[in-house]
Amino acid sequence: MSLENDHVYTVYDKIAGHFSATRYMQWQGVARFLSSLPYASVVLDLGCGNGKYMFQKEQRLSIIGCDRSVELLRICRQHNFDVSLVDGVFLPYRDSCFDAVISIAVVHHLSTNALRRRFLAHLIRVLRPGGRALIVVWAMEKDTSGAKTKSNRGYEKADVMVQWQLQKKYTADGEEEPVYQRYYHMFQGGELEWLLRSFSEICIKES
Repeated sequence: MSLENDHVYTVYDKIAGHFSATRYMQWQGVARFLSSLPYASVVLDLGCGNGKYMFQKEQRLSIIGCDRSVELLRICRQHNFDVSLVDGVFLPYRDSCFDAVISIAVVHHLSTNALRRRFLAHLIRVLRPGGRALIVVWAMEKDTSGAKTKSNRGYEKADVMVQWQLQKKYTADGEEEPVYQRYYHMFQGGELEWLLRSFSEICIKES
């Protein structure tokens, strides 16, 4: 997993502060999913980042977060969120212990089908029978729905590096800040569904 170590985990630790400052609005689809869950549901935010989906105006849900980035978890703990340092492909939680799981913009940082399937297998394993999950990934195809989003551009190949440069262009020593390269696997239409259909114990409700 050297690709993930060099171009996902290490990068997010370095850009955590700036990343968090630009990632504070909850995506409407995720917010709707969370609001649709029954009161007091126990929810896992698998790859919680800075914890933006753990914010609740009303404490309807019990949300537990986990992530691979030490620095993003540090930000979560400043808000007193219940979070743990966990790698999604080695998920330590017991079977069937969550009413719902969300994984938002996480699976696309894994570089092989074997790793993606292992991640999804753990996600499904910790979900109770009848539980619900929401998985969001970046798409390779251009969005033609009319939504005005930065991810609307489309990509020519599935495996890409997406740049991130810190807001301050120069360091205190006058040196230019490096441009960090984050690894993404852009999912083609039907690819995530294909992976999920290899698990007989689940049903895809909506895509």
